[in-house]
Amino acid sequence: IIQYIGEICRYLLKQPVREAEMQHRVRLAIGNGLRPTIWEDFTQRFRIKQIGEFYGATECNCSIANLDNKVGACGFNSRILPNVYPIRLVKVNEDTMELIRDSNGLCISCRP
Repeated sequence: IIQYIGEICRYLLKQPVREAEMQHRVRLAIGNGLRPTIWEDFTQRFRIKQIGEFYGATECNCSIANLDNKVGACGFNSRILPNVYPIRLVKVNEDTMELIRDSNGLCISCRP
């Protein structure tokens, strides 16, 4: 198992291909910031079977993880234990990065 920060994966992909880069037994790479545009190229080139992408490493006091190996997903929030782990992904304006709120001023939860 290795740990990554997304931009390192992009830098590695820009390097010349080397025979030695596939001579390992890594089965899982865990980290955050792996861009969906390079996700599959990275896993194929370096023969990484699964990516464990997580979100919330520095942004908050909680995190969620992509344990399903779905390209580009930032993770899931349990529907079974919402009272034990009360976090939500909320909508943001992608241009301004400001939270989108309803008429009561509350953040709007994202759908799966």
